[in-house]
Amino acid sequence: MDRIVKPVKYAEAGIPRFRRVEMNPFRGQGSDELPVIFTYALDENDEHQLIHRVATGTTVNLREPFAFKVDPEALSRIR
Repeated sequence: MDRIVKPVKYAEAGIPRFRRVEMNPFRGQGSDELPVIFTYALDENDEHQLIHRVATGTTVNLREPFAFKVDPEALSRIR
């Protein structure tokens, strides 16, 4: 649902950006890189495109919709 349905619904609603967090292994993704944060943005065709991917062990400064710093690894400790 999060990978297919929500991006379409968000685009229809005009949501300009969204993030998806993958906590569990998926095709093409080793468990040593989990969790992973994906950032998507609406393009000129009103479709969401992947613009940023951050795997565990990488700290990133995100600016939208507000500024914050995160390493996806910290999310795995929340469970």
